[in-house]
Amino acid sequence: MASQDTSTRSSACKVPSRELGNSILCGSNQSAIADSRCRPFNPFVPRKSFNAGLKMINNYLHFFINRVQSLSSSDKDTKEEGYTFLHALSHYTSSKQVMRDQLVSILLAGRDTTAGTLSFLFYELSRHPEILAKLRNEILERIGPDKQPNFDDLRDCSYLQKTLSET
Repeated sequence: MASQDTSTRSSACKVPSRELGNSILCGSNQSAIADSRCRPFNPFVPRKSFNAGLKMINNYLHFFINRVQSLSSSDKDTKEEGYTFLHALSHYTSSKQVMRDQLVSILLAGRDTTAGTLSFLFYELSRHPEILAKLRNEILERIGPDKQPNFDDLRDCSYLQKTLSET
């Protein structure tokens, strides 16, 4: 749980510690933190594209953060369709940096979970070639080798659905 300490974490990060909670990166320190974590590999890390990527992520997330912050309190309280994690977070804090950090944490957690799950699936398929062959045949029969699958195609692949559910 986040401490109630109101001191700042560094001179460059002016968000109080109690608001930062478990956030990963803080504003202008993002590049400095990446430098310190990758010290032996720094000569191989393209800083220009790294900083451009950070800027793109920040701009994308700030669009949604600004949109939620512009809502009135009654609009934020409406728990109808369209109510998101960001709406709930806006009741906890008004800090754009905290909201950005929490959104990045959620996105990274989802990516890591999905990557781990798919890695496990491919590992198990490599151990059971008969299952892989059955799955491949179903996909080729229902979708074909060249077609880009759509949602209906994937839904119709029952063995694929069972494989993903089991994973």
